Formats: sequence, structure tokens, C-alpha cells
Amino acid sequence: MKKLWVLILILLETLVFTVDFDPLTLFLERLSLEKSVSFQAVIEFSLIDTSDGTETKVEFELGIKFLSMDFSDWYLEIVEPEELSGIAFGYLEREGVLFSIVDGNPWKQYRTADDFTLLGNFLRGFFGGLSDPKNFDWKKEKGTEGVIYYITPNESKLRFMGLLRGGGYIPNVMKITIGFAMKEGRFPFPEFILLMDRLERESVRIKLQDFSFGVQENFFNELRESYYSTF
Repeated sequence: MKKLWVLILILLETLVFTVDFDPLTLFLERLSLEKSVSFQAVIEFSLIDTSDGTETKVEFELGIKFLSMDFSDWYLEIVEPEELSGIAFGYLEREGVLFSIVDGNPWKQYRTADDFTLLGNFLRGFFGGLSDPKNFDWKKEKGTEGVIYYITPNESKLRFMGLLRGGGYIPNVMKITIGFAMKEGRFPFPEFILLMDRLERESVRIKLQDFSFGVQENFFNELRESYYSTF
């Protein structure tokens, strides 16, 4: 998994933007060097429910805390809403195990080697396609407070895919928007990531907070000790 993430970061970094100063390129370069990251985020969902035969807009938020060490071990905790707070998941690459945590105590473990192999193959193909100009168009806009990247499906490719399906159908491929807040003397961190369907009816907005590189090493040492003392 670690090698996969390094490959993905290098691919995006070299194929998408080649200018001397570009916040996304600078961020990816540092991430590929640091290999560790921690942040909190608020994920805002805006979806359409059609289960009852009508279209009902559903909106809700999920607050999370995420840490990853060396692109291998990672920890994801739900902090909002209150009903779900205290639920977390930890992944230890050396042990090849994913386990759930409730209120700080390990609960259940899941063997996931095959699942992560499939996930790795999917991510490799996804990011490879994302950086291919035949599939997606990349556009950058600079403003007074930051830089925004618009990643939209290539219309020619979509029409071609529609023809393969018999014509008249255009796949509803998602659009991606990434925003960087630019402040003098401050390293550029991503401020938000917005995922939208092609018709812009449904969306997922990830608002990043307290982003930093590096994780206290003893955090995952303690997580590993907690795992071994329970299972």
C-alpha cells in the first residue's frame, strides 16, 4: 500500500502541473517526502433519495479525524455527530489487519488482505485515469485568497463512451474541485475537496481542518499495543 501511494503522488505531481510554483504540486511533493499526515475534516453530504419513488434531498454532515504514518498504518475516528462519536477504525500494515474501536477500546478485527489488493488496483487505475488528459480536463484559477483546481470529465471522451453504449447516453462521471487557501509565509494546504456528479445534483464536500505533516510515532505504537492486548 505504501508503494502504491508513492506511485500515485508522483504520477499526479509530474503529469498534471509543471510550473515552478504550484500549490498542488508543492503539496504533493512534500507529502511524498513526509509520508505521514494528520487532519480533521467535516464531510458534507448532499444526496437525492429516490427509494420511495420521489426525489427527496438529503443533507447531513460527518466529522472525522484521520492520521497516517509512513503511508502504511492509518487511523480514522468519527467525531461528529455525537451519536457516532467514539467509533474509530485502525489499520496496521505489518499485521495486515483492520480493526474497529469503540470509546478507545478495540472491538472487532477484520482480515482484509484480499480487499486491500482490490482497493489498491482500483486506486491505481482511478488516479492513472484522473491524470490522463484524454479522460479529464484540468483547469486552475487564481483568486485573491487562494487557488482552485477544476477537474472535469473530458466531453469528447464522454460522448465516445455514450456511443459505445448505443448513443444518447452520457455517463454521469463525477467532477472534482480542490481549493487551496494561500496565505503569505504559510505552506499551502488544501482547504476543501468537492465531489459532484456531472449533472451537479449530488455532492460531497470535504472541508479540511488542522492539516499537518507528521504524526507522533508513539500514537501508532500505542495503537498496536492496544490491538495485541485485546486480540
